[in-house]
Amino acid sequence: MRDIIIGLFVVFFPMYLTAQNTISEVMFDPSTDESADEFIEIYNNADSAVSVYQWQLFINGSADMLNSPPWRSPIFDSSYLILEPQSFGIILDLDYWDGSVPYDSIIPDTVKLITIDDTHFGDLGLSNSSPRTIILQDSSGMTISEYTYSTDNPEGFSDEKMVLSGVNTDANWANSEQEFGTPGFYNSVSPLDYDLRISGIPGWTPRPATPDSTIQISIIVVNAGLEPSTEAKLYLYGDTRVDSITVQAIPPGDSADVHFGVNLPSGSHKFITEIGYPEDQDSTNNSIQWELPVRYPEHSLIINEIMYDPISGDPEWIEIQSNRSDTVNLQSWSFGDESSDIALIEDTVLIEPNSFWVLSELNDLGNYDYENSRILIPDELPNLNNGSDGLWLGDMSGAIIDTVQYSGDWGGGDGVSLERRNPFLSGQEPANWGSADSEPQATPTRQNSVLVDTVDLSLANFSVEDGPLEVGESFLIAGEIRNQGLQEITVHSIKVYDDADFDSSASADELLGSQVVSESVIIGDSFPFQISPIIQQAGFRRITLTAQLDEGPEYLLLDTSIRVRYSEQALLISEIMYTPDEEPEWIELYNGSSEPVNLFDWQIKDATSNRCAIQDFVSVGPEEYIVVTADDELTDFYDQLNASKVIELPEFPTLNNSGDSVLVISPANGTHDSLRYTSGWGGSSGN
Repeated sequence: MRDIIIGLFVVFFPMYLTAQNTISEVMFDPSTDESADEFIEIYNNADSAVSVYQWQLFINGSADMLNSPPWRSPIFDSSYLILEPQSFGIILDLDYWDGSVPYDSIIPDTVKLITIDDTHFGDLGLSNSSPRTIILQDSSGMTISEYTYSTDNPEGFSDEKMVLSGVNTDANWANSEQEFGTPGFYNSVSPLDYDLRISGIPGWTPRPATPDSTIQISIIVVNAGLEPSTEAKLYLYGDTRVDSITVQAIPPGDSADVHFGVNLPSGSHKFITEIGYPEDQDSTNNSIQWELPVRYPEHSLIINEIMYDPISGDPEWIEIQSNRSDTVNLQSWSFGDESSDIALIEDTVLIEPNSFWVLSELNDLGNYDYENSRILIPDELPNLNNGSDGLWLGDMSGAIIDTVQYSGDWGGGDGVSLERRNPFLSGQEPANWGSADSEPQATPTRQNSVLVDTVDLSLANFSVEDGPLEVGESFLIAGEIRNQGLQEITVHSIKVYDDADFDSSASADELLGSQVVSESVIIGDSFPFQISPIIQQAGFRRITLTAQLDEGPEYLLLDTSIRVRYSEQALLISEIMYTPDEEPEWIELYNGSSEPVNLFDWQIKDATSNRCAIQDFVSVGPEEYIVVTADDELTDFYDQLNASKVIELPEFPTLNNSGDSVLVISPANGTHDSLRYTSGWGGSSGN
């Protein structure tokens, strides 16, 4: 007999009062003694008592007379064989009282027990392999009730009539919901006068449910009774809460959609939904326990390390890191790749804040330093491709929490893992991954070896106005400052320095300009800036840009250079030695300006395009001289020449005795001074 759903009750309501007395239950396949424990239940639906004296049962045409039970005398006791109004009678064969009498503890004392004039129903009892037709006739031979049962019941479960006043069609019968049936009391499949029930697992929107926003829970309350319900209460019991809503009257067969609005954090939440209805005649369907999974935000847990190409004999694995400040239960989380294989974590696994766990097919990961207790071995772990693969991590709600579309050229391979640099930035950025930089070259269950610093600022999309500039002019530095570190920061100000002594250390007297920005920057975010400091000195200038955090240190963002024009008198050719005897050739330069001149990046050139650049940070003061030569042994030939006034350039151009060009080229000005001499100008044989 097929199960009947609640919605069909509405169809059967018009079938009332088609029969006053009826067959109401048939136990044809008891789980106890099949020869002794079959029974047929009848019901008097009339408003007055009815005598079943000399009534008969026909089982596929074989007749059985209804009798009093064996302990009564006479067996055909007309005064006993009477069914009171709205009461049940249980018909058992004579063998029942010689057996284990399994129904004696079930049948109410007020129910009339009836037997037949045989030790079995019909010829051989009620068949449990093929249907049988049962006919109940009164003493005049009139058919009172007729039913053909089916045989799809589990052992020990009877056929029960749903609406007792209805007709005996298949649609009005169902398999009992109780083992041993319901002999002598209301059928388990019959609608009650007052019966509210919860229809299935509640639904909710949105799906998946999102944390810390209103989740609408929908609970369907059905009136499965025959009478209109009165006012009831619907309770929602959560982890730490109790809510209730009044449910107004519901017509028979109708339902009410009741909504609760809740705000929940991420995780799986257990609820009990319960109907409070004093008139309810069946409280077994008044409550339901269920779970509502609320998704985790993206990157709550991340794919943090990938061993896609292990040493021969070692397993592939991935490492998961928690970015949460609370404990997360990994039960029902899943992991997959571009294939159809999905690894499901079935057991309760509690991952603590900022901890690491590994998914692998083996406990032994190889010759690495790791915590064996933090290795999970799910079924169907996908094979990781060496060339490239797309990985995803899903939570218990089905939401995708992290994805990585890695490529072999990102790093890793040959027994080296691929590590994530910043757990709070996207796993889809190649720059956020790199080969493990440790020994051995993987860090399962431990902090990654390529992890970025807690405070890590970078400069993006920047530009520097490089001139050439004049002393006293402003120049523009613009760009974006990005937070690539592991925590939110506040940038108080940005500062520009001229590192005049080239010592890579900013000092107050080198500050060109500062700007207060007071920008709070979350991880992975950036903000734009512009600053226009004024240049104070000429020449090659080393410019640094720093960001100062609130009540914290300065972080170097940019180390670059600009060129600033010198005055025309800054560095002039004052003497040339082009025809030495034994000493090396040289030229003398004179600073005729009122400011010192840093010779870094100045160049000396001759007519043949041979040029050499000064790479020393040497300063020439106002009205001072400096000598440039190919060999600093020049001081051996001039007692009065101080070595500090000599710059050695091994690539110093060879000066022709007959004549040549000499050019002094400024880092900013281009050709600053030049001459083209001839032997007729003077100078010869060491002069």
